[in-house]
Amino acid sequence: MRQIADEFGLTLRALRFYEHRGLFKPHRSGSAAGSQARLYDDETRACIAKVVELRRLGFTVTEIARGDITPRQYEDQLLSAQERHAELEQVIVLLKNHLSEVKTRGQEIATARVR
Repeated sequence: MRQIADEFGLTLRALRFYEHRGLFKPHRSGSAAGSQARLYDDETRACIAKVVELRRLGFTVTEIARGDITPRQYEDQLLSAQERHAELEQVIVLLKNHLSEVKTRGQEIATARVR
């Protein structure tokens, strides 16, 4: 289970939660109910990859579990991502400006100390 969590960049807790919510169902090995190992075949891995992708796109676990994400919802997520992107672009400009100011002040201080 740890290997799968690492493969998809998930915590064990998140992986267990997604399984508990029915977003994927790994096969089980053995016959003892308490000690069955989870087997993650290609189909299960594909399901996990899709869940991770949808979560990164901003969909909730409930929306994913329902399995009825509409094109309109994708459009809404796209618009939201574009708005976040524009906000981050503004933050980048501000950070570059502040960094430039800090470097300039540092150079001024270093020059003043030399004199």
